[in-house]
Order: sequence, then C-alpha cells, then structure tokens
Amino acid sequence: MSKYGWSKGSGLGASESGIVNPLRVQVEKQKKKPDSEGGGFVGPGGRGKIIGGRKKGGAGAETEEGKFGAMSEVVILRGMADGIDLDAEIEGAGDGGLMQEIGEECGEKYGRVERVFIHRSDRSRAPVFVKFASQLSALRAVNALEGRIFNGNTIIARFFDTEKFEAGIYE
Repeated sequence: MSKYGWSKGSGLGASESGIVNPLRVQVEKQKKKPDSEGGGFVGPGGRGKIIGGRKKGGAGAETEEGKFGAMSEVVILRGMADGIDLDAEIEGAGDGGLMQEIGEECGEKYGRVERVFIHRSDRSRAPVFVKFASQLSALRAVNALEGRIFNGNTIIARFFDTEKFEAGIYE
C-alpha cells in the first residue's frame, strides 16, 4: 500500500483519519465452570470476536462504526412488520408464526439464530430483533436485508447493542 501513498502508523483515507490497525478475528476459548457448579463448560467454544480497527489518535480514539452502526450479534429490522396483524401472525395457526419463519429464513441464509423478538409496544411500527450466534452472521444479515422489500414494506436493517437487547431495552 505504500505505492499508493500510505505509510506505517498513519490512518487510511485521504485525511489519514481512518483505521490504523487491521481488523482480525480472535477465537474465544471455552471457559470452565467452577467445580462447585458441577464442572463442564460455561458456553460453546470456538466463537470468534472481531477486534481491531482502532482509529488514528491512540487508544481513546473513536471506534469505527460503519453504515449499519457498531457491530453486534443483534440486528434490528425496522419496517418489516409494518401493517401486519401481529397478534394473529405471532400466535400463528399452529405453524409457529412469523417469528419462527423469520428465524428459520435468517438461520438458513446468514448463520445460526439464537433468538427472534418482535417488540410490540407500537403495533403499527413494531421492530423485529434477531440475535445471531456471531457478529459475522449479523453482518451478512444487515448487508442482505437492508432495502429489501417484505410484505410491501422496505426493511431498514441496523446493528443493535447486545447488552441493551439482553437487558430488555428496545429503544
């Protein structure tokens, strides 16, 4: 890249304000449970975590978010459920309903889905949340679903903060 004017230690981009370090995947090791809890492992191992991307300006520099927000395992799909009778669709007629359909399709196309949730506080504009097992699966989903038409509605796909989602904060 030096033939294009880049030098080591400078950020990418014309104003040199882009990332300094490359993005990389770090595999998380399995954590063991304490013997008092019966041993075994806390969760699945071999999951990857994307790290790096520090911008020029040191450790306190702002991290790069991208056009879909800060990367996360959770994706929020706005507009997908607009105009749908959610009570009838979620309860379903014995076929699992809308949430199962969304989970199955996302799981087949983008990666393992852990949870699908439709926040029904505002029935006319209920956002759909999909939690994936990895950030890479979520990235595939937002790239593919952004701007897609579902039931006559245009989907707006963004990343959503995992801690907020797990805490039940959906705004």
